[in-house]
Amino acid sequence: MSLEKKKATVNVKNEDQNCFLYAILAAQNYDNIKVHRERVNNYRHLLCTLKYEKSWMPMKLVNIPKFESRNPGFGINIFTYTENDTNDTYFKHPNVDIIYRAKNGGTQIYLLLLQNSNIIILLIS
Repeated sequence: MSLEKKKATVNVKNEDQNCFLYAILAAQNYDNIKVHRERVNNYRHLLCTLKYEKSWMPMKLVNIPKFESRNPGFGINIFTYTENDTNDTYFKHPNVDIIYRAKNGGTQIYLLLLQNSNIIILLIS
């Protein structure tokens, strides 16, 4: 069963290169946004609350430590994921869990991994 069907993630639908930032903002504002958490208009006005370089977007894994150093309130766990298997895991601090997927053609996707989901146990055990 896919992560979307398990309702284990929040995938903010966006057309720009800020998927990673929207996943961070979805985590930060999860309790404040009760419906349509996938809508980018819930988060665009909050981008100014994060410290980052536009040149980092789309976010590459090597730039995540830079983001964390500029935003010390965040420790980010990145899990790479394919539909049939889990791959490498990039761990920092247990603060925000994000799933990273690279689709064919190099498109990168970051999804917020919900804390109360059983999929966390599946990915880290």
